[in-house]
Amino acid sequence: GIWTLPEIGFIGRTKERALADGWTSVGEAVAKYDQTIRGRVQGLDTGLLKLVFSKPDGVILGVHIFGEDACELVHYATALAQSGKTVRQVLGTTFAAVTYHELFAIAASQALEMLEADAWTDILHRIGGDSRQISVTALLEGLKEAGMNGDDVQEVGHTLNEDLADASVDMEKARGAIRKYRIPPKYRLAVALKEQFDPSLGAAVVRQRAYNMFCSMDRDASGS
Repeated sequence: GIWTLPEIGFIGRTKERALADGWTSVGEAVAKYDQTIRGRVQGLDTGLLKLVFSKPDGVILGVHIFGEDACELVHYATALAQSGKTVRQVLGTTFAAVTYHELFAIAASQALEMLEADAWTDILHRIGGDSRQISVTALLEGLKEAGMNGDDVQEVGHTLNEDLADASVDMEKARGAIRKYRIPPKYRLAVALKEQFDPSLGAAVVRQRAYNMFCSMDRDASGS
């Protein structure tokens, strides 16, 4: 932390540093002090907190704070960045009311929205390729295949007027119709497995990761 007016606190990487260090996709989420309850009560119009995170896993790579109590807030930021916590884990934390720690929750919510939007974009790309239009029937079948809940798929269909024969919709309209839903667990699992067993990591690393995964599943050490 730096004891200036306002204070400055930072830990970890910037987006530029993370990309230079080998991360292929990095996001930034910013929360401003005037978005917090305490900031509004005190009439603050200066200050922000920025989370730097990797995509698509949401691991926090850096936290940068400019504003009141930044030198205090950076202690929690350090715990997040040094322990490899994710933005989802930040949202699982209950913060004391009317404190500047609300900045972390606001930024993490914004980061999660970005990750969810990216995931839905990827799912749509897998279903419809690079086309700007997609048939409603193909979209609904693709969403089912991706693991979306049947009731949610039906609701999306009603939203997009699935009763129209051979109806097609613009990809942006399709994206808007599905963004409010949770990413299917089946898709999340597929992404996680792809990251764990990426062939570019080398055979030795993949074998070790597979071994570690199966050992963690073998609770009774029976080899089952």
